[in-house]
Amino acid sequence: MADLCAQSSNTDAIHTLLTNLRDGMPDFIYESADCPSNVGIVTCDPSKVADTAGHSVDSMFSRGTDAIRTQLQMLDFTGRPVCAGG
Repeated sequence: MADLCAQSSNTDAIHTLLTNLRDGMPDFIYESADCPSNVGIVTCDPSKVADTAGHSVDSMFSRGTDAIRTQLQMLDFTGRPVCAGG
């Protein structure tokens, strides 16, 4: 799997995501204005919700998941198996 991740153009974001998932995501700080509510659904702007060190949810999580999704879509498009048994 590491070789597949290495093919991504955004390996830093994937590495950051996996490290944060392994080590545990921090508590995040946000202002209610950054998380508007619409009929019981709260949606936060991931670039404005941050940990105490100022790292946003976007930089710690969303960019990595987007990079993985893009990589998997590329593999699917090219017909390359992701979990091929040997």
